[in-house]
Amino acid sequence: NNLFYNEDDHAVYYTAAVGIVFDRHVHKQYFFHGHDNDIKCMAMHPDKRIVATGQVGSTTGPPIVCIWDTTVN
Repeated sequence: NNLFYNEDDHAVYYTAAVGIVFDRHVHKQYFFHGHDNDIKCMAMHPDKRIVATGQVGSTTGPPIVCIWDTTVN
């Protein structure tokens, strides 16, 4: 699964190394730039606010998991 909806009914997904929250009601995107390599998976907490994204490992470092809040102001 790479597409979820948060508690505010915003689409949450990823592409390349960027997490995206899309407010489809006002057609605005918000970006999470915590990764430095391609994101390969995403899981949303049951509260529909927090997500975890995991990126691939590389020859210079291990795989990384980021946990971030999808709430936008």
